[in-house]
Amino acid sequence: MPLRHTVVAIGSAVLFFCAVSAQAATIKYVGSSTVGKFITDASQVYVKAKLKLDTRPESSGGESCATRGKCDIGGVARELKDSAVSKGVHATLIGKDAIGVIVHKDNPVQNLSSEQLK
Repeated sequence: MPLRHTVVAIGSAVLFFCAVSAQAATIKYVGSSTVGKFITDASQVYVKAKLKLDTRPESSGGESCATRGKCDIGGVARELKDSAVSKGVHATLIGKDAIGVIVHKDNPVQNLSSEQLK
Protein backbone atom coordinates (compact mmCIF):
# COMPACT_ATOMS: atom_id res chain seq x y z
CA MET A 1 0.00 0.00 0.00
CA PRO A 2 1.51 3.41 -0.92
CA LEU A 3 2.03 5.97 1.84
CA ARG A 4 -0.96 8.22 2.19
CA HIS A 5 -0.73 11.41 4.24
CA THR A 6 -4.12 12.76 5.28
CA VAL A 7 -4.57 15.11 8.21
CA VAL A 8 -7.72 15.55 10.26
CA ALA A 9 -7.96 18.55 12.60
CA ILE A 10 -9.72 18.51 15.96
CA GLY A 11 -9.91 22.14 16.97
CA SER A 12 -6.35 23.19 16.95
CA ALA A 13 -5.51 19.50 17.07
CA VAL A 14 -4.51 17.68 13.91
CA LEU A 15 -4.48 13.94 13.22
CA PHE A 16 -2.22 12.43 10.60
CA PHE A 17 -3.33 9.20 8.96
CA CYS A 18 -0.44 7.59 7.13
CA ALA A 19 -0.17 4.19 5.56
CA VAL A 20 -2.72 2.39 7.74
CA SER A 21 -3.01 -1.14 6.45
CA ALA A 22 -6.50 -2.60 6.21
CA GLN A 23 -5.17 -5.72 7.92
CA ALA A 24 -3.29 -3.87 10.70
CA ALA A 25 -3.61 -5.63 14.05
CA THR A 26 -2.21 -2.55 15.84
CA ILE A 27 -2.50 1.12 14.88
CA LYS A 28 0.28 3.26 16.32
CA TYR A 29 -0.57 6.83 17.40
CA VAL A 30 2.13 9.37 18.39
CA GLY A 31 1.62 13.01 19.26
CA SER A 32 -0.64 15.49 21.00
CA SER A 33 -2.25 14.38 24.26
CA THR A 34 -5.30 16.48 23.29
CA VAL A 35 -5.80 14.42 20.14
CA GLY A 36 -4.83 11.29 22.10
CA LYS A 37 -7.97 11.71 24.22
CA PHE A 38 -10.04 11.59 21.03
CA ILE A 39 -8.13 8.50 19.86
CA THR A 40 -8.79 6.82 23.21
CA ASP A 41 -12.53 7.46 22.81
CA ALA A 42 -12.42 6.22 19.21
CA SER A 43 -10.73 3.01 20.33
CA GLN A 44 -13.85 2.08 22.30
CA VAL A 45 -15.87 2.19 19.08
CA TYR A 46 -13.26 1.02 16.56
CA VAL A 47 -12.55 -2.49 17.81
CA LYS A 48 -11.10 -4.02 14.63
CA ALA A 49 -7.58 -3.10 15.68
CA LYS A 50 -5.66 -2.41 18.86
CA LEU A 51 -4.63 1.25 19.23
CA LYS A 52 -1.19 1.91 20.75
CA LEU A 53 -0.82 5.51 22.00
CA ASP A 54 2.31 7.53 22.81
CA THR A 55 1.56 11.14 23.79
CA ARG A 56 4.92 11.89 25.44
CA PRO A 57 6.40 13.76 22.42
CA GLU A 58 3.23 15.87 22.04
CA SER A 59 2.60 17.78 18.80
CA SER A 60 6.17 17.97 17.51
CA GLY A 61 6.55 14.22 17.82
CA GLY A 62 3.23 13.60 16.08
CA GLU A 63 4.11 15.77 13.13
CA SER A 64 7.59 14.28 12.88
CA CYS A 65 6.51 10.63 13.01
CA ALA A 66 3.73 11.16 10.46
CA THR A 67 6.00 13.06 8.08
CA ARG A 68 8.64 10.31 8.33
CA GLY A 69 6.06 7.50 8.10
CA LYS A 70 7.06 6.08 11.52
CA CYS A 71 3.51 5.89 12.92
CA ASP A 72 0.07 5.16 11.57
CA ILE A 73 -1.50 8.28 13.12
CA GLY A 74 0.33 11.39 14.33
CA GLY A 75 -1.46 14.12 16.28
CA VAL A 76 -0.76 17.85 16.35
CA ALA A 77 -2.60 20.38 18.54
CA ARG A 78 -1.57 23.42 16.51
CA GLU A 79 -1.35 24.57 12.92
CA LEU A 80 0.52 22.25 10.61
CA LYS A 81 4.06 23.40 9.79
CA ASP A 82 4.83 24.27 6.17
CA SER A 83 7.55 21.60 6.17
CA ALA A 84 4.93 18.88 6.77
CA VAL A 85 2.67 20.29 4.07
CA SER A 86 5.56 20.34 1.62
CA LYS A 87 6.04 16.60 2.29
CA GLY A 88 2.47 15.81 1.23
CA VAL A 89 0.53 16.06 4.51
CA HIS A 90 -2.99 17.55 4.17
CA ALA A 91 -5.30 18.92 6.91
CA THR A 92 -9.06 18.51 7.36
CA LEU A 93 -10.82 20.27 10.24
CA ILE A 94 -13.21 18.06 12.22
CA GLY A 95 -13.75 20.17 15.36
CA LYS A 96 -12.51 23.00 17.56
CA ASP A 97 -11.36 23.36 21.13
CA ALA A 98 -11.04 26.46 23.30
CA ILE A 99 -8.76 27.70 26.06
CA GLY A 100 -9.73 30.26 28.71
CA VAL A 101 -7.39 32.33 30.86
CA ILE A 102 -8.57 33.02 34.40
CA VAL A 103 -6.71 35.11 36.99
CA HIS A 104 -7.39 35.81 40.65
CA LYS A 105 -9.18 39.11 41.40
CA ASP A 106 -6.17 40.35 43.38
CA ASN A 107 -3.75 39.84 40.48
CA PRO A 108 -2.43 43.29 39.47
CA VAL A 109 -2.36 42.41 35.76
CA GLN A 110 -5.29 44.18 34.08
CA ASN A 111 -4.75 43.47 30.36
CA LEU A 112 -2.86 40.90 28.30
CA SER A 113 -2.72 40.66 24.54
CA SER A 114 -3.12 37.37 22.72
CA GLU A 115 0.55 37.62 21.76
CA GLN A 116 1.58 38.01 25.43
CA LEU A 117 -0.48 34.95 26.38
CA LYS A 118 1.25 32.88 23.70
